Amino acid sequence: VLAISASSYGLVSSQATNSSSTSNSSSSGTPSTASLTAGLSSGCQVAAGNLLSTQFATCSNLIGLVSLVSAQGGLLVPLTNWITGTCSANPCSNDTISSTLSALNSGCGSDVQKGVPAAIALNTVISNYNPIRDLLCTQYASNSSYCVPSIVGNVQNATGRNFTVTEILGIVSGRLSDLSLSSIPSGTYCNDCGHALFTKSNSITVNTGTSNVSTASNGSSEAVAKVCGASFNDGRVPDSVRVAGSPSRANAQNAGEQTKASLLSIALMSIV
Repeated sequence: VLAISASSYGLVSSQATNSSSTSNSSSSGTPSTASLTAGLSSGCQVAAGNLLSTQFATCSNLIGLVSLVSAQGGLLVPLTNWITGTCSANPCSNDTISSTLSALNSGCGSDVQKGVPAAIALNTVISNYNPIRDLLCTQYASNSSYCVPSIVGNVQNATGRNFTVTEILGIVSGRLSDLSLSSIPSGTYCNDCGHALFTKSNSITVNTGTSNVSTASNGSSEAVAKVCGASFNDGRVPDSVRVAGSPSRANAQNAGEQTKASLLSIALMSIV
């Protein structure tokens, strides 16, 4: 997810490059910069801020991400704009990802080893760039509408209220139990886009500081099976869904995407 770790990265970078900036949680639930950077060493904050001047900042559309997490009021439009920009940009190369991760670890390695949640989030979003981008860029092949905004819009219409940043990030990180899905029509999430998002989230791993975790509790899987049916746990992306800019990648990765990522959500949500 993906997105919550990406949001923490964008906000950390923003604070590190402008130490005079301040941010408070808005009434809509937007996480504050201070809460996201809690516990980071000064060296890690500098390393994160320096990443804004790298190629990674361009290919991952970090500036658009900062605009999303700092938006006031409804988030659907800025969410859609950020995802559109991210998926329209040329993907980051493996060399860019490797050099970016190396630069981050030079300043944040000790923070990760100590288990600082924000540092783990930074490490996670960079090391999992490819699966996170694939998740964000899933779209219906028939009309090119992106899955994340589609799901968010469906649930907002069903509940009659705007989502907070935290809730949006919960959707894309597989924390279905957080959405209280039993109280809304199953069709808002139990569709091909929801299936694809869950499958994509399963390919993310987390460096907890002591190990790389590739499996987690079955909480998310059980929640999905209960609400949407066992087929949501088949590790596949429906034929009606593709990854924007890479139509063959979704099906090519179906067989191998069995890693459960609920721990990613737990670790990264703790920094909000």
